[in-house]
Amino acid sequence: MPELPDVETFKRYLDATSLHQPISDVDVRSAYVLKGVSARELARRLKERCFESSRRHGKHLFVRTDGDLWLRLHFGMTGSLKYFKREQRTPKHTRVLFVFANARCLAFEDQRKFGEVGLLKDVDEFLKKRVLGSDALDISLPQFREIFRKHRGAVKTILLNQKLIAGIGNIYADEILFRARIHPATQVSALKEKTIAKLFRAARDKLIWIVCPNHGCCRIAVKAANARGADAN
Repeated sequence: MPELPDVETFKRYLDATSLHQPISDVDVRSAYVLKGVSARELARRLKERCFESSRRHGKHLFVRTDGDLWLRLHFGMTGSLKYFKREQRTPKHTRVLFVFANARCLAFEDQRKFGEVGLLKDVDEFLKKRVLGSDALDISLPQFREIFRKHRGAVKTILLNQKLIAGIGNIYADEILFRARIHPATQVSALKEKTIAKLFRAARDKLIWIVCPNHGCCRIAVKAANARGADAN
């Protein structure tokens, strides 16, 4: 399942390939992934618009259009993005295809169809309604400590709770706990203050290392941007 670092990769990839290009068509190939919007409405509201910027919170990616409307993408278990020339073969598991006026396309792929595509007017209001916690990269040590003081249960369960800390999934929770030398089943009530601080540093260090400019996710985005520039020449 895509976690915070994966969605950050998708964000940078989209930013490098798909901004500032008029959308000429939206081809919904599986309405199952649409949430709160019909295929017809999605196409109507996005046609002739451009993606202007993006924002990530936890495992959600929000893409702002020039009409002050936000496209929401959640990648479920198998979701991803693919930017390609229109004459090239469309990826097999494309569920929604955004076609740009420059004959390029952005495919929202999702083999198992657990992903979500929707439209929003206010990202902050959406986050509030979903009761999502602070993004794992934005949370402070005092906030982190407060979460562990107020809740009970296994430490891994707390890390995975998106209403407390948004963005960490099973894979990175295990890696963070391994780095902090804490057993996943350890009860939160047994953690000392210095251990909580150690866990916080392990989480920050792991996630920051993954999304740092020299890591693979940034190189993917840069490569995509370079490829787009070469195609335009």
